[in-house]
Amino acid sequence: MTGFPILLLAMIQAETAPPPALSAKQEVAACRADIANFTGGTGTPHCERQWRGLSYTMYRGWSGSIKSLGAKWSFSCRQDEIDDERSCLLLSGTVSLSKHSRFGTLIGWGQNTYPGSLRYLRIDKGAPIVADGDGGLGFRRSGPAYQQMKRGEKAVFRWTGWPYQDERTVSLDLTGFSATADLYDAIFSEFQQ
Repeated sequence: MTGFPILLLAMIQAETAPPPALSAKQEVAACRADIANFTGGTGTPHCERQWRGLSYTMYRGWSGSIKSLGAKWSFSCRQDEIDDERSCLLLSGTVSLSKHSRFGTLIGWGQNTYPGSLRYLRIDKGAPIVADGDGGLGFRRSGPAYQQMKRGEKAVFRWTGWPYQDERTVSLDLTGFSATADLYDAIFSEFQQ
């Protein structure tokens, strides 16, 4: 009779255990299914879900928001009408991470940048990454920096403002960014289908 209470307890725990965590790809598919089955009356079809500590909303048109412990991001995906290239943009303030079907990842930051000035990105206590002032890191250097951001705790972005050549700095808390990036990557991947 000593085994019965243990068996009963195991059965109760099995019934109340949370379901296994979905992969990012499975999570996006579940959200898209929620959107397809949306019955919210006259509201815009969307899903509101939680995944790996994130709260996020996605709309039928491949746009939405992701809130991590560190930052709030908005995202949108589109297909170019001329060359059919698909891309997604992840944006928090003046920091943007875009993914392109043919070129890869691009990191950009700053607004009203003084022409020809340099931009800087530093992740945690790593060496500053220098970019020209006319864009961002470029596709070749953005991929490795994106991977560093997934593992990092803080990213600092600096640029020279227009027209007064003033130094502008933005810090981004990367707490939860690994999950944000995984979800964003899965959204981009699903959007390619």
